[in-house]
Formats: sequence, C-alpha cells, structure tokens
Amino acid sequence: MAYAQWGKPLTGVEYFALENGPAPRPMKRLLNLMQEQGDIVIRENDYFGLAQRRVIPLRSPELNFSVHEMNLLFRLIQHYWGVSGKRMSNEPHEFPGWSLAKLEETIPYSVALVGDREPTLDEIGRGLELEALAEESLARNAARKNEGDRRGT
Repeated sequence: MAYAQWGKPLTGVEYFALENGPAPRPMKRLLNLMQEQGDIVIRENDYFGLAQRRVIPLRSPELNFSVHEMNLLFRLIQHYWGVSGKRMSNEPHEFPGWSLAKLEETIPYSVALVGDREPTLDEIGRGLELEALAEESLARNAARKNEGDRRGT
C-alpha cells in the first residue's frame, strides 16, 4: 500500500509468493534472529485442532516511521482489527502480484500499481499510439540479441 501511495515501500524487503499468499523473504531468518537475541518468544497453541504460532514481543519496538507512514500503519491496524486469520489469508489471493507469481517467485513492488479496472477510451487510444513504437523497439532489441548470439558462436 505504501508503494502504491508514495512510490516507495515501507520496509524495502523482498516479498515472494508462497502457497497461502505473499510473504517477506527474510521473515524466517529475522524471526530466528530476534528469538536468539531474546527480543521475541514464539509460542505454539492449539487453535481449533491446528497449531498456531504466535510471536510474543519481549521488548518495545523501535519505531522509525514518518508521520505519513504511521498513519498508514494505524489505518491498516484499524482495518484488520478483529478480522480472522482465514479472511486475512484469503485477501492476498485477489492481489495480482501473488496470483500471477510462480511459487517462491519474487513479487516486484511495482505490481502494487496494477489495477483491475477497464481502461478509459483515452488510455486505449494512447496504447494504440504506442503499439507501433513498442513493436519497433522489440524488433530492434531482438535483432541486437540475435546478432550477439551469432558473435558468441
């Protein structure tokens, strides 16, 4: 959401596609490090017959966010307060970055800018104007690649 609003991510970490939704790539390593340093404890509970892992903080967080970033975080907390884990897990399935990615493939932040609305007539017209330029550019780059391939053999 931060990338969609401001063109820069909040954390800057790489996200990748897992079976149940997108996840920060360094999450397991970070949780292990925080556990080793005594910053958190991970408790396993029975949750309706399933194992639930809960992260329990053992210290206060160090918050280095701007006012705008904190406002976004508070809005997200309010939005998801009381929402079940199942519903939260299902929500990313509608996100094109996850639904189009292969398992364990990195999800580029720029996918946050992709929408699912129909283009306007002006956007369609501009796309048609750019179509010839795009085809020309692709053909030129393909020719360069083929030329480079022939030199390497």
